[in-house]
Order: sequence, then C-alpha cells, then structure tokens
Amino acid sequence: MTGKRVARSAYTVCYADPISVRKGDLVNLSGRQDNWDGHVWNWAQNSSGKQGWIPDDLLAQVTETQGRAVRDYSAVELSCAPGEVLTVHGATHGWLWCENNKGEYGWVPENCFAESD
Repeated sequence: MTGKRVARSAYTVCYADPISVRKGDLVNLSGRQDNWDGHVWNWAQNSSGKQGWIPDDLLAQVTETQGRAVRDYSAVELSCAPGEVLTVHGATHGWLWCENNKGEYGWVPENCFAESD
C-alpha cells in the first residue's frame, strides 16, 4: 500500500483540530459508532478533551465507556487536488496516510485515488 498515488478527486480537510492519542492513553467512548465503507469508527474523547473518530482496532476495551490506545494515532487529514501525486506511507480503515510535495502529512480517503504508473 506504500508508494506514489495520484488523486483522482479533490479532498478537503473536515476537522481543523483533530483528535490524537499515544499508545497506552485512555479515551472516553460515547458509544457512537459509524460504519464508513465497511470499516467501524468510534467517537472518542482524549485526555485533553479533543473529540473525533478513531478506528475501532485502535482500542483495547477497558470498560463500556473507556478504551486504551494500542498504538499512536492522529486523525490529522490532508487536503489534495485532482492530479496531485502523494506518497502513501500507510493505511487503515479506508484511509491512506500520505505526504504531499510540501512535506505535509495526513489522512486522505482511499477512494480519492487512482493507481499511479
């Protein structure tokens, strides 16, 4: 899943102040879930009060309303334009962790891309 990919459609960042967690952090879970393209996301709040969607496999359940992060995660997104070439460094839950030609990183939905030659 790593390598160069060409954006076939534009994507604009939705969350200006995204949630992030470090491995071992506790997060509060609202019970709200979303199924996005076959992937389950949980609405969570980190210890600094930031809220957002996190992948369901990021957490080990502690209680019904609390989970512990099993790895570092940041929900920072990256805007892109059609035809823009991005470098993909990872993937989860239908999103690709990308870097643009300015050295900026963030998540872009996988469905925004076509394979690059």
